Amino acid sequence: MFLKVFRHKYFSKKAFGKSNTVCGVAVNRLFVNSDGSIALCPILNEKEHVIGHIKDNYKNIKKMWLNNRLLNYIRNKEYLNETCKKCKYLEYCYEGCIGKSWQEQNNYKKIDEWYCNKIQHVFKR
Repeated sequence: MFLKVFRHKYFSKKAFGKSNTVCGVAVNRLFVNSDGSIALCPILNEKEHVIGHIKDNYKNIKKMWLNNRLLNYIRNKEYLNETCKKCKYLEYCYEGCIGKSWQEQNNYKKIDEWYCNKIQHVFKR
């Protein structure tokens, strides 16, 4: 079943377009906390991942979206480590959950080992 899901058209490179994260963070989604702060995602919602506030940015959300340093860091794939950049499964994985990597290791560039192993297991069958 897992293999069927990941080979589905919605997980293809074409469907994701220029997405470079498994969930679409910084490409087609943001997270608004209950206090109005705008963060990368529900996991990456602490001070260092807050990119603005809805009351300050609601008129200029497009400008913030296009010019934020952290969003562009992720969009430009600067967070990918060398191992992941060379991996043949990168288009399906994108190094897993960067939020999980940050939470566990305080570093976007650390490999999400669990996710990496699952993706490799699926495609090596």
